[in-house]
Amino acid sequence: MNQYTEKQIQETLKIVESSIVNCEKVRLKLKEGSASYSLNTNRIKALYISKALLANQANEYTKEEIEKAVTQIVSIKSKSTTGITNAKEGSATYTRFSRLIDAMNIVLDYLQNAIDECK
Repeated sequence: MNQYTEKQIQETLKIVESSIVNCEKVRLKLKEGSASYSLNTNRIKALYISKALLANQANEYTKEEIEKAVTQIVSIKSKSTTGITNAKEGSATYTRFSRLIDAMNIVLDYLQNAIDECK
């Protein structure tokens, strides 16, 4: 996957790592067994899979795990797309959502490539 520059990959890794930290902080506040807890746990796993693929670590995930990760990453992108429509262009919120959407697009490419390699 040489379609992205090293800078783009590093920026995406930074955003993914930040998202993991934020999700792990939130998980501490959620009730175990709740739908929100499960969603957050699935999102964290998807982000860890994404981080591993971006960092060129050995892909030790199954096709099913990667496909589930795609669902979570699409959800993050969708929520960010909704959020950006309510943010003023040029604001910190707009910039944050814009960067997150760009990062999730790169992550989705990496996930799709990993799925294709599983075939």
